[in-house]
Amino acid sequence: MLHVLRVRMTEGQILSDSSRLHDYLHARLAYAQTERLLGLFLDSAKRLICEEVISEGTVDRTCAYPREVLRRAIECGATALILVHNHPAGLLRPSEADRSITSRIAVLARALDIDLIDHLIVTPLGFFSFRREGLLP
Repeated sequence: MLHVLRVRMTEGQILSDSSRLHDYLHARLAYAQTERLLGLFLDSAKRLICEEVISEGTVDRTCAYPREVLRRAIECGATALILVHNHPAGLLRPSEADRSITSRIAVLARALDIDLIDHLIVTPLGFFSFRREGLLP
């Protein structure tokens, strides 16, 4: 099922149908027992080039290093990226650490001409979008 959802999500622009993206990410991360940070690396047409688990941590945190996120974006030839991580405890609000790392990655990505399109938090109850909530610089 995950494969089918991934194929549906990647048909055309990844942003053309957010429900496809959300369905895939929910199936991929919502019920994981450990916190994971996933990078979706996109080309200039906003098509998926590469998807990668950037880090996996414990039940309530994972480490994210801007250098590693952006190194991988450059290696993929990405011009945009979407960060996604889950909260196994089900909390839909970002922590202060989530806010801080997102801000740092956005600023550094901009300096490299890479657009941080969004950072999504996935739980069994739904999604939190940094973009929608005005939390991206």
